[in-house]
Amino acid sequence: MGAGGGAVAAAVAAAHQRRIHDILDAYRTAPATSSERARAPEELQLTAHKHELRELLKANVLVPGAQPGTYYLDERSYITYRNRLQQRSAIVILVVVALVIALLIYVSYMKGNR
Repeated sequence: MGAGGGAVAAAVAAAHQRRIHDILDAYRTAPATSSERARAPEELQLTAHKHELRELLKANVLVPGAQPGTYYLDERSYITYRNRLQQRSAIVILVVVALVIALLIYVSYMKGNR
């Protein structure tokens, strides 16, 4: 992936994260934070966020409410979800840094053996 591809990937990731925040904000301000106050995504104008809604449902950040088709935000699950994402990001950064260091060592070694 070239520099242009990296920029596109970063833009896609940023847009995805913005949609996640839109969903969280909508459920917080509804306020749909308990089973009794659960809301349908359509009620909160979130129908264009289907992929992100599925992701949050799978992670139990959004939990089915008392009425069919409604959900509420579980703040504790969101904190766990957010922390897992941060840990994954840190691991990815460490792996990339390790690969760059390994590549620099390899190039340095190959130049020395000429």
